[in-house]
Amino acid sequence: MDRILIVMLGTNIKGRSASQNLPGIQDNTESNAKMVEMELSRIVISQTSGEQSVVLSEKNGTRSFCIEIGLFEALAIERGVRQEQFERPLTHDLIWNIINGLGATVERVVISDLQPNQSGGGTFYGRIYIKHGGKVVEIDSRPSDAMAVAAQKNPPVPIFVEESVLDQVCKF
Repeated sequence: MDRILIVMLGTNIKGRSASQNLPGIQDNTESNAKMVEMELSRIVISQTSGEQSVVLSEKNGTRSFCIEIGLFEALAIERGVRQEQFERPLTHDLIWNIINGLGATVERVVISDLQPNQSGGGTFYGRIYIKHGGKVVEIDSRPSDAMAVAAQKNPPVPIFVEESVLDQVCKF
């Protein structure tokens, strides 16, 4: 029998410049894309099947959608939501320690794109926006890692989804 843990949640939870040509890092120029704030509303962790997911729900609306993620990211998000601490930093704690050590802050995470893949599904893309010294830098990230980083803080870092992504996943 498949053992599944479902966590139901109430309400949410000096970088280099792009001119230095680091892959996945860009200076933030304000996008014209419409962003919709979301809340992490559910985490589903299967202890036997290898299928984990998070459900994001529109903060001031009715739309929601599911993203399949890896086990370690699901556990990191769940640990962050529960504000569980370990004696030694885990990966997403380490990311926060680096950001804080540099005197920077995470402003928001964004699920910025959905591209079709060969299996008939899609691959989500995400960004982490870090502010340092008055400058915002956007870092390419898997949405699951971005949400795990966001969940490590209390209150959590805001999660946004581009309207074009919501249009693709919330067609009904």
